[in-house]
Amino acid sequence: MVEEIETSIIKDTLQRFVEIHDIKEEFRSFLPETGKSRHDRVHRFLTFVFKNDEYVIELEKVFQQNSLGHLLENIGREDEFDSAERDDEFVSAGNIKKP
Repeated sequence: MVEEIETSIIKDTLQRFVEIHDIKEEFRSFLPETGKSRHDRVHRFLTFVFKNDEYVIELEKVFQQNSLGHLLENIGREDEFDSAERDDEFVSAGNIKKP
């Protein structure tokens, strides 16, 4: 997901909240002018967005508008896969016998 997020996605997601929620400093920290790497800025942006339901809903809308909705479909499945993979590792380590 990080690879797909451009500055325009960040701006479109948070623009309407900058004044309402007084997040000017946070917003600026996600822009290229900070000198941070794109990967770092996007990671920090996603961490920030996922802490607020309004931002998450807006990000979903922006993804849909930019034909990136398919990225949202895999989020839940990745968590399920990771959990199943950890369970298998735990079992294969001899900690529990599979039923």
